Amino acid sequence: MRKQLLAFLSRDLSNGFLWLRGRRRAKLPFRLRSFQRSLAKALVVAGLLVMWIAPSATAAIYWANLGPNSIASANLDGTGVNQSFIPIGTGNNPYGVAVDGTYIYWTYTATNLGYSLDIGRANLDGTGVNQSFIPIGTGGTSGVAVDGTYIYWTLSSAIGRANLDGTGVNQSFISTGISSGPYDVTVDGTHIYWVNQDGTIGRANLDGTGVTETFITGATYGVGIAVDGTHIYWTNDIANTIGRANLDGTGVNQSFISGANYPFGVAVDGTYIYWTNLHSGTIGRANLDGTGVNQSFISGANFPYQIAVSPTPITTITINWVPVGNPGNASNCTAANCGSVAYNYRISKYDVTNAQYAEFLNARAASDPNSLYDPNMGSDPNNGGITQSGSSGSYTYAAILGFENRPVIYVSFWSALRYANWLNNGQGNGDTETGAYTITPDGVAANSITRNPGASVFLPSENEWYKAAYYNPATSSYFAYPAGSDTPTVCAAPGDTPNTANCGAAAGNQVTGVGAYTGSASPYGTFDQGGNVYQWNEQIMGSYRGIRGGFWGIGAQGLAASYPLQAFDTAARSTIVGFRVATLAADPPSGCGMGGEMALALPLLMWLRSRRRTKSELKINR
Repeated sequence: MRKQLLAFLSRDLSNGFLWLRGRRRAKLPFRLRSFQRSLAKALVVAGLLVMWIAPSATAAIYWANLGPNSIASANLDGTGVNQSFIPIGTGNNPYGVAVDGTYIYWTYTATNLGYSLDIGRANLDGTGVNQSFIPIGTGGTSGVAVDGTYIYWTLSSAIGRANLDGTGVNQSFISTGISSGPYDVTVDGTHIYWVNQDGTIGRANLDGTGVTETFITGATYGVGIAVDGTHIYWTNDIANTIGRANLDGTGVNQSFISGANYPFGVAVDGTYIYWTNLHSGTIGRANLDGTGVNQSFISGANFPYQIAVSPTPITTITINWVPVGNPGNASNCTAANCGSVAYNYRISKYDVTNAQYAEFLNARAASDPNSLYDPNMGSDPNNGGITQSGSSGSYTYAAILGFENRPVIYVSFWSALRYANWLNNGQGNGDTETGAYTITPDGVAANSITRNPGASVFLPSENEWYKAAYYNPATSSYFAYPAGSDTPTVCAAPGDTPNTANCGAAAGNQVTGVGAYTGSASPYGTFDQGGNVYQWNEQIMGSYRGIRGGFWGIGAQGLAASYPLQAFDTAARSTIVGFRVATLAADPPSGCGMGGEMALALPLLMWLRSRRRTKSELKINR
């Protein structure tokens, strides 16, 4: 690691900063690149980090120029074109290109060496060129792809794989079941996909099993393929179209974008689709929904082959987890869902903030078909905290200045599940519909969606939430209030006074920053499980889901362990409901929902009516 890690009082997000609870921001005056994830994890272990804003190199487009034997580059807006960004050398024909947060990779044939095949690599700024990073030998290859662990490439009848450092080369990583000449390859967090010259698209699991060579059929001499968290895209070079399908292979549209000129490579980021037009020497671009087609977004290329995009940097959210041990603890009542948990787990110390949720939106809501954003987030002057800019297909989001560290609100139960899925799937382009939960229209309509086995990040269950808030591991009993006290919590303005919270309108009828009541942690170390905003949990209550913890307008009685679990409409987007997340923990160091009828307290009902909420938002069990 480099020296001089922390320099205080910087607002320069381009270099990254740490958000420290209750303290000033701390700047990282260097770019971490490949070190960023390991450093972030180390800081979480140290208990310092709420959110990590990850630095990254400048976003750019790269493509293989067969004519001048080079890798070309341009800015994402089409300016700064450099047709010979990385010269490959006379007699070397580049085909495939891929990029990650640190390097550019390319495949090429060295004709002066008897068509020897190699994979080259260079730094993102074009320095450190290694033309023989991975020697392949003789044969045919063109496509190359990378993920956070491996590099993949296509051969005449196989998919090869190696570690990102070039070791562990396996020229036949996938060979059984491949016979149609794979031309290009791409990868997401679940599968490897490749396009075959016979017009089919193959798919396999990341470990090379489950090979399906005809996962999608009907392409016309496909030569390029790309994937994001929602769709697969491919080029139909003879038909002059870009095809698209859902990740499960359904919804095939062979002419999703038409009018190309022998399209060869295709790439996608969170906003646009890009492709190379081999015959016209141009780079095309369109919105993710297929509108706004520009076949000459960049001109002057010379036989452009494959293309790759280093997307606009998306910040990596790192949650500050609190370990909850003492597995097998007794419940706090004789009914179910009273805080008994048989296993170790971790729960987020704070509610999800506007800044964190805005990064989720920037990653997965450029078009926002699932309405992850609610307009009230931007229009509510007291409690909203996120703005939306642009038009569908290119939406961008930003936390409002001064509201970054407040809990996100106006989030439905289903949006909270999608956020958990995104975290579960590694953020970035991680899928929102599968992972910790499999979200389907039927499951939403029936309110039947539950946590999948093996889920790594999820909404807490009623028991998990309750235990983290109220259980006292020192006495194997439960406190009456979530700040480690049997005395009613005092509703007050933020500060370090123990056993205080944002409740009873004491903080001005609005949300306050997470962790602002610095002296009022639960026994396990969580904040704001009493007051500020209610929080979604997984508990199914008929057609509703559970919320707990009280909110800024309810009295201290709404924060108590004895206060009934509330049933809330899963589609409601309310100014009084946010959420936190949980995860399983292998070995961390050494909360009461009531069964049967649930009664909604009068103060909450009165307040909701005063806010003109619809009756359908809130179920009243009598």
